[in-house]
Amino acid sequence: MAFLSRAREFLADRQANVAMLFAFSIIPITVSIGAAVEFSRASNLEVALQAAVDNAALAAAAKTGARNSERRQEAFRVLKANTSEIDNIEGLTRKFHASRDGVYTVKATADMGTAFGGLLGVKDMKIHAEAQATYASQGTEIAFAFDITNSMGFGTSWSDATGIMRDVLETLKQASGKNDFFVTLVPFSDRVNVGSHRMRWLEVATPPGWNGCMIPREQPHSGYQWAMDDDPPRGSTRFLPSEDPYKDPSHTRHYCPPFEITGPTNNVNMIMDTMNRLSRGSTGRFDEGLVWAWRALSHRWSGQWSVPNYPARFTPMTAPSDTVDSRRKVAVLVSDGHTNIYRYEVGGDGSDPFGWNNGSPAGFEHVEHMCGRMKAQGIEVHVMHVNGNEYATPYFRDCASPGAYTKVGDRASLLEAMSTLQGNTTSVRLIK
Repeated sequence: MAFLSRAREFLADRQANVAMLFAFSIIPITVSIGAAVEFSRASNLEVALQAAVDNAALAAAAKTGARNSERRQEAFRVLKANTSEIDNIEGLTRKFHASRDGVYTVKATADMGTAFGGLLGVKDMKIHAEAQATYASQGTEIAFAFDITNSMGFGTSWSDATGIMRDVLETLKQASGKNDFFVTLVPFSDRVNVGSHRMRWLEVATPPGWNGCMIPREQPHSGYQWAMDDDPPRGSTRFLPSEDPYKDPSHTRHYCPPFEITGPTNNVNMIMDTMNRLSRGSTGRFDEGLVWAWRALSHRWSGQWSVPNYPARFTPMTAPSDTVDSRRKVAVLVSDGHTNIYRYEVGGDGSDPFGWNNGSPAGFEHVEHMCGRMKAQGIEVHVMHVNGNEYATPYFRDCASPGAYTKVGDRASLLEAMSTLQGNTTSVRLIK
């Protein structure tokens, strides 16, 4: 009876049930936690695999001029190098595809073994990654506004500037002949000689013996009374032949250089030939030189330069890969910053606010304003300030695009500054 009584008490006692239930439930809880950890690890591995596939696709696209078999080999080499350090990745499979429109696709699949996942019926996890990359080439349009005034003969300015131009043109010869590369040379002094064969731009009859230069076409803009623009011929204002005298009676005519604008052309040798013939003369207006470089690049002048599909409309490299006529546009002002003509033009009164041949604030401010309008169109403005006028420095610096102003006094420094202007710009980018 005593035994049966104790047995009934034991069976009626519920105090140990919690411990027993916990012992039974700890197993699925542990498995669930472990599986969650494995799923998280699989997610991290997928991120790592995606990065490896991205790099492989970019490597394939960047291997320019290669056969597709060579691109595949390069993609798989990069993929292997990037996955060799990924732990717990097994059974890697890979695929490569090159489309006719220059899109290179890399796919990869891998397994990750599981421990806890296997207890839930998931023996391994599949990890997938895919990337597409393309190689885009952006053509280049460059216009050099080159100072040929007398002051460029001070010190070593002329030898520095002409020597570096020849060096830069030599580097540009690699792009010579390409249908998406063009270069223009604008020699300037008091005026720019556009060439008498371009008389169609004039809206008046040309006078006898017209020398190819035009009166600076000025009009008010944003508070700048003598502003210049990229309006095409037959625009809101017109071009007139340059025959007017200086206001100063000691000067009878503005100097029109005998060297015409050369280009736009994809034959760099033509530009080189003109460079080899240049000589200095008179004082100058670098705003007049720069505005003709602008007109040589502005899409508003499309069809005016007797070159098919030139100038192209500016399109940034972030545009879709099938964008037509996507070109980088670069204007380069090479000058010592000396000018005497602003004493007589652009609001000059014959005085010397910065000293003889150093220009005037009004003249420099108009150049700076014009540079801002050029940059708003996507044109890079580079200023190569060769020795010369210190008063021009802050204006030229503000005129240039970020990082594109260089004050140099020696040929090596100028060559380094202009080393970025070497033909077409390329871009390799992921599109998926």
